[in-house]
Amino acid sequence: MPQNIHAALQLIPIGKPASDSYAIIDQVIQLIHDTGLTYQVTPFNTVVEAPWADVQLLVSNIQAYLFELPQQEWVLNMQLHCKAQDDVSFASKAVQING
Repeated sequence: MPQNIHAALQLIPIGKPASDSYAIIDQVIQLIHDTGLTYQVTPFNTVVEAPWADVQLLVSNIQAYLFELPQQEWVLNMQLHCKAQDDVSFASKAVQING
């Protein structure tokens, strides 16, 4: 069974007013939500918990959506937390932090 990883995704629209940028970011969060994957929205990124193949498909779908926008430029930052023999999960991180 594929191991779950954490992928922190941060979208930075370039050259758009803040109101337009937030609308684009909100739409990308909706795309993430619609996948049914486990995720958490934070002030600086959205962290997705899923197998690597699902993360790759999600990023591809986000890119496809962004490429449809007229005259759009963006940076999509991605950070991965992976373990070779175990799942990465929100629950295990909460236990480590909260004891």
